[in-house]
Amino acid sequence: MLSVIIVNFNSKYYTEACIELVLSQNRTDYEIILIDNASSDNNAEFVRRRFSEVNVVENKSNRGFSGGVNNDIRISKGDYILTLNNDTIMEKGSITEMKKVMEHDPAIGMCASKMVFPDGRINATGIWISRSGAVWDRGYV
Repeated sequence: MLSVIIVNFNSKYYTEACIELVLSQNRTDYEIILIDNASSDNNAEFVRRRFSEVNVVENKSNRGFSGGVNNDIRISKGDYILTLNNDTIMEKGSITEMKKVMEHDPAIGMCASKMVFPDGRINATGIWISRSGAVWDRGYV
């Protein structure tokens, strides 16, 4: 099973589109968890009404991306975890392709998709992690 964790703060438009794209993927064995970081735009209630299959977790304060994700990884049920910003736009089949990569080699502990800015420039093609623990985006242009 795959757990898709989406972090939101006051962005109903983006969140709705992101959830629709996740639901359109060719997968059936996943859960979607929305982390709402104390939004004031009623987004959590909107998602509950519009997407009954989404588990909505409301934080009492804005914990940022990592604060929201780290908390909810603990409640996720998936063998794989996909973390998304709510403004993510995925191509159809991308989740299946990432899962294929992960299952191809058990030594692979994580993977990432190519992330592109709206103007077409590459944001990252993953993350490099040094032995010291420092990280930086791979492929940033």
